[in-house]
Amino acid sequence: MGTNFLFKNDFLLMNKFFDYVYYKICKAYSVTKDSSPEGAAFCVVALLQAFNIISILMLAEIVIGQKSILSLPVIIGLVIFFFIFNYIKYIYRDNNNYQVMKERWANESQTSTKGTLVVLYVIFSVLLVFGLVIYLGSKK
Repeated sequence: MGTNFLFKNDFLLMNKFFDYVYYKICKAYSVTKDSSPEGAAFCVVALLQAFNIISILMLAEIVIGQKSILSLPVIIGLVIFFFIFNYIKYIYRDNNNYQVMKERWANESQTSTKGTLVVLYVIFSVLLVFGLVIYLGSKK
């Protein structure tokens, strides 16, 4: 029971984190008068999640010193999986859309450090995946 309970709490925490990332990206895009900030936000979240898994696989390849399962079909499959998963989660279902999250975080202060952490997370994820691609590409 203990392990299952911990995993469930970790999953819920991670889920809430990505919900917040989605909310902040939607909020940023809605200022630009984009016709679909929800669409842009779910795409960005899906790419970030795929980047995270790809980075983990590349780091494992570096640490182990052997070629991992990472290949173009695996990368495409991961990206498609996260696009479908996030489309269902944020666009298709009504209980988890931008308006619901806007109400959930309505009392958040404008100078929230959580917003800064979201920006740092996005920058770190992008730099890490591209840095690892460059590093592994230079080793071949």
